[in-house]
Amino acid sequence: MKNKKNQSKKRKRFQLLNEDKPNVIKSLSQLSISQPLRKKTKNEDKLASNSNNNNNNNNKSSKYLKMPKKLLYHSLRVHLYYPLKRKKEKIFILTRLQLLDWQFCLNLDLHLYQSYYTEGRQYKTWPEDIVKMAKTNDYDLTETFLNKLVNQIQHTVDQCTTELLSQSLSCPKTLLLSHIESRLVEFVRLHHIDLIRKLNYQVNKFKDLIRETQLFETLSSYSLTNEQKQAVDCLINIRQNQLETFEEMTMLEARIVCKSLSRSIDDLDKLILIDETLLNYMSTNNNISFKDETHQQYRKKIREYKRQVLMKNFEDYETSIEENEYLYQEELLKFEYELSKDIESVNNLMNSLYYYLNHRTDRLIRDIRYKEALFRIKLTHPHSHGSSSSSSSSSKIDSVSVYPEAIIETSETLFTDEEIKFLSYAGGPNYIRCNQSFLYSKKKKQEKTEIELNAIISKIAVDLNHRHAIPLKVLEIKHFCTDLETIFNERYTNSIIRVTNKSGIFHIGSTLDYDEKVKKYQAKTNAYIQLSSDPLMDTFYKVTGTPLRPIVPGMNAPTIKISKMLDRLIRPLFDQYVKQPTIIDGVHLIRQLDKCISLGLLKPTTHLCTFDITDLYTMLPQEESIAILKQFLIRFNQTHTRGMSINTIESLARIVLTENVFIYGNKYYRPIKGGAMGSPFTLTLTNIFMWHWEQKLVEKQKASNELYGRYIDDIFLTSNDSIESLHDMLENANNYHLNIKLTREVGSCVSFLDVQINNQDGNITTSVYHKEASEPYIVPFKSDHPRHIFENIITTSLLRAIRYSSTLQAFNHEIRALKLMLLYNSYPSRYIYHYLKKFFQQLSATSISILPMIHDENEYVLLRSKLLSKPTPSEHARASRIATTLDNKHVRYCSTGM
Repeated sequence: MKNKKNQSKKRKRFQLLNEDKPNVIKSLSQLSISQPLRKKTKNEDKLASNSNNNNNNNNKSSKYLKMPKKLLYHSLRVHLYYPLKRKKEKIFILTRLQLLDWQFCLNLDLHLYQSYYTEGRQYKTWPEDIVKMAKTNDYDLTETFLNKLVNQIQHTVDQCTTELLSQSLSCPKTLLLSHIESRLVEFVRLHHIDLIRKLNYQVNKFKDLIRETQLFETLSSYSLTNEQKQAVDCLINIRQNQLETFEEMTMLEARIVCKSLSRSIDDLDKLILIDETLLNYMSTNNNISFKDETHQQYRKKIREYKRQVLMKNFEDYETSIEENEYLYQEELLKFEYELSKDIESVNNLMNSLYYYLNHRTDRLIRDIRYKEALFRIKLTHPHSHGSSSSSSSSSKIDSVSVYPEAIIETSETLFTDEEIKFLSYAGGPNYIRCNQSFLYSKKKKQEKTEIELNAIISKIAVDLNHRHAIPLKVLEIKHFCTDLETIFNERYTNSIIRVTNKSGIFHIGSTLDYDEKVKKYQAKTNAYIQLSSDPLMDTFYKVTGTPLRPIVPGMNAPTIKISKMLDRLIRPLFDQYVKQPTIIDGVHLIRQLDKCISLGLLKPTTHLCTFDITDLYTMLPQEESIAILKQFLIRFNQTHTRGMSINTIESLARIVLTENVFIYGNKYYRPIKGGAMGSPFTLTLTNIFMWHWEQKLVEKQKASNELYGRYIDDIFLTSNDSIESLHDMLENANNYHLNIKLTREVGSCVSFLDVQINNQDGNITTSVYHKEASEPYIVPFKSDHPRHIFENIITTSLLRAIRYSSTLQAFNHEIRALKLMLLYNSYPSRYIYHYLKKFFQQLSATSISILPMIHDENEYVLLRSKLLSKPTPSEHARASRIATTLDNKHVRYCSTGM
């Protein structure tokens, strides 16, 4: 009796390790803990009634069959590729669909209970839900109940099959049943995907518990002392605590993906209050633009704070999981050491323990993932509960979101909340609809807009005539029609939507604001002149009048093919001859920093400096740049490049720069400075101009054993001189050329490209740098991109993180930021962890935790150095361009020799 009380109260696995097993059914609720006690059963006739009740539940109609008939028929037409217009066809298809749905659900139930019956009889145990259905713990009675249930379901399946055969005889002659049948079956299957997953989960869970019981029994066969049993219980408890933390983190990830954060996150808005003095200023001065800007800054501040709170939550979760993992491994080693003193066959026992603990952990993780799936369904399809739910939903709408948002700088209310979501995190610039055929052409949209407009005007006019006896063709109706049409057009003509350069999200502003900014930029740079007429034909004559083969002009860009040709000619030469001061990417810079560290050139007092050239593409002097291009070719003995003389290259370069005309506000403009950013040759010419500009600076840095590197218009350098001498040097560089002006940053911590560089008392550390204006926006997971795109996003981000992060701590911080960014864009947590695990496996990284992580700092350093030594895609591209130049030289030399 005492043993029975211990069995019912205590939940530890090893407390009954060596007790006799009672000859009763094993209940899966306590399968991995102990054997349940035998209970007195009630009347066996009740088993039959339970079985009948369960069988009657199978006759319930599926949810999709309850949708409006019009929608159901539409779905069937699309899936069957058949119009379904005749009444007899509709009746036959609908009846057959109901029978097939019934048959499908019955077969799923039959598979589930048959699997239970087969596995249960073999291993003498029954799942918990069957025990509850049978309302008995007696093994034989439960077997009888389940056998009868399987037979009843099989009988119902046979009955359903007979009805299908009978119903097929009434098939209309216009339908070809052999073609329709398979599509109907697939239609049913697609509507029961979740049910299939649920039943497969139940079957696999039962098999997992059986396997766990077998492993437990194997472990129980070893004679362990009470202290050793307590040690195993301790291991189980540590892992259980760890998994509870993992479950909490998983549910938070599900909330982020489903855009349903808890109230504690939403209420963080109240912690940051807008400055009252600013509100008073705005109310007294009635400055609308200042008010909008202040409000946006306020929302951005709250959004960043919420993101930091979520980042801290994930950091706390990961820290707790890692601490438990450390305790777990420590206890495991301690147990193995103590065990080796008393037992000779330590390896066999430890293997049994490993198998059991690992299997149990995997099973519990699968259970957590299944709970997550159910939780996501609950979050995605919440049930309404009166006013409380509506009030909570309204508060969520008013709260500041953590997700990427489009920048809206217009006082007009142009979009609804749903449209703003679609322009922000639900869609954004990279989003592609799944149904592309739904997108109409501009002409089609105008036609539909006119139809909708006429329908609205007609309904309003008829209603006014009916209610107030106003004539249909009265003048006021005509004025109303004109005003309404103006409103329709103004909604789409007074605003501009563009993709931002830094953050990659949409910016929505008014045309007046854009016009004002354009005028300010023109006045600031003085780089454009207005033309009196359309210069397109003159440009055509200059393009096709050159002493080369005719160039077919591209749409809206007559010089684009010349630009591409010049870029293919000149850029490989620049890559070959100007390697030293050029920075290719962030990895290239980090390698140069490591080289300086190894040579002892970076000290605690070393100043780090970055600066960029203001409006370089716009302020590039055209004729001077062409002259510098000639100097470049002559200096490196490139008098003929692929058979093209310097004079020809000069003429073509001048056409690309000077014949670049654009239209703005129905006026024609030609730049008198700089070149188009979208033109390929502009980049190459800019690099050559900067190569000439930086000569003095490069020589000075080289003489001082300092680091200097440039990526187009961004420059990084180090200095061991005084801060005053450094500023004097930069001020002199600022005066090298009238058009080239620098914006500099000097300190012990600076950012260059996407690398953060920090000098901590001579210890140079690097990490990934995220610009302040950047938003955590990437291709949304719901977008209709090829599936490999999403994997590539994760892989490239991980490669950048491990290459840029000089410490394991910085790497883990970047992984958390990456995970949050993926969650913000609806990437499922299971998908994220799968590719994190795959990435670490490809690197042969040791990850013993339930989270895919690197634990050892030394291992991380080795992995990082290995990846840093591999060439990046940018380096591959440059090497390929240089190889093309060398191949052309070889061909030219061979031709000369011949």
